[in-house]
Amino acid sequence: MRLAVMLYVRFPLSLRNVEDLLHERGIEISHETVRFWWNSFVRCLQKFAAVHSSVHNHFNQERHLYSRQNFKTNRATALAE
Repeated sequence: MRLAVMLYVRFPLSLRNVEDLLHERGIEISHETVRFWWNSFVRCLQKFAAVHSSVHNHFNQERHLYSRQNFKTNRATALAE
């Protein structure tokens, strides 16, 4: 799965080209399977980016400029998201 997504992302290949390359390696899948894996990967990536941006705000380098109460409120909001 990771190899198929990596080939599709890293090189300018179509889904059918990825299918052909994997077939040469002995992996029998269809281009629709590669598309499904790519869509799953994109959803996970979007979820990671959303969570990371919320947590990143908690570890902001300028947090010493916030009051303690404001810091606790921002932390609780970030962890809730």
